Amino acid sequence: ERPHEAEVLGRHQHADGPWPGAALVQREAGDACEMDTTQRAAGVVPVLWTPSEASWRQGDRESLCLARLPGGGLVGSWTDGDVRLP
Repeated sequence: ERPHEAEVLGRHQHADGPWPGAALVQREAGDACEMDTTQRAAGVVPVLWTPSEASWRQGDRESLCLARLPGGGLVGSWTDGDVRLP
């Protein structure tokens, strides 16, 4: 497997309804972005990808939490439980 810089760590499906505002979307998405001390100590940083107001109007309700290691070197998968840090 090839080393990579980021890996999906979590997902959050927002409830249907009118646009709740960027602050609430970010806060809810952040709940799916829990990292442990080993990840943080290795320099892994959380990155949130959230729906925009425009994409929300088109039905986008999923936020992603990425675990990013600047400079790369991640091997494996957080979700599969076999990620290896350099």
